[in-house]
Amino acid sequence: MSDQFPGLNEASIIITGAARGQGALAAELIAASGAHVVITDVLEDQGRDVAAKIVSGGGKASFVRLDVTDAQGWAQVVEHTLQQTGRLDALVNNAGISATARLDELDLDTFNRVMQVNVFGATLGINAVSPVMKKQGSGSIVNIASITGQTAWPSASYSMSKWAMTGLTKIAALELSPSGIRVNSIHPGVIETDFAAGMSEESRQNYVRATPLGRLGQAEDVAPLVAFLCSSHSQYMSGSEFTVDGGVIAAGAVHTVYGRSDAAR
Repeated sequence: MSDQFPGLNEASIIITGAARGQGALAAELIAASGAHVVITDVLEDQGRDVAAKIVSGGGKASFVRLDVTDAQGWAQVVEHTLQQTGRLDALVNNAGISATARLDELDLDTFNRVMQVNVFGATLGINAVSPVMKKQGSGSIVNIASITGQTAWPSASYSMSKWAMTGLTKIAALELSPSGIRVNSIHPGVIETDFAAGMSEESRQNYVRATPLGRLGQAEDVAPLVAFLCSSHSQYMSGSEFTVDGGVIAAGAVHTVYGRSDAAR
């Protein structure tokens, strides 16, 4: 086991959408620091594979199928976690879906589905774990939002859902901090996972050109921050936004206007 995040040793952590990509890597890193990770996803085979990989490497992990919009499913995940470890130290609301329609193209079914998974699902998760954390007097909740929840983005329902997650984080931090529960949000830019596979090559190149660090993000850029916010080393952080985007939000449109070399002068 790694001692990179000793504040996670023997912790018990639920991660949604952890069957692949960013969620799976975060689960592996957290487990490598000595935590028991409960991996949840609707992708059962892939989720079980991630758990098996962690266990075969000497870590502690289990898998529970979860549709994050199912309140009963959340209750079962919490019960499973307590049966496995007797406690619940952190929740990572990582599960999410996307939609690319613009505002004037948006249909109600798509909008409702994105909001149900991305916002209502995270809200159900917070409500499911907070009674346990309140009894313990401690806990960390990490909401995986997006830079689309910090600026306008031409993907209406997805961007609105991530703005809502940003607000959800602030509200939950306000309400839960007196019980010793911290709530923070992480805002990745475009990360090189299956989630971004649908980008056209032109869009990818345009995004890289607008990024001061000059590349797309990797899951490895996000996972250590997830682990840190779950750990006791972040115990005085709550209600905060952590942006992981290579400088896109900070730069605004400057690099699309001038280019990186001109803007650096």
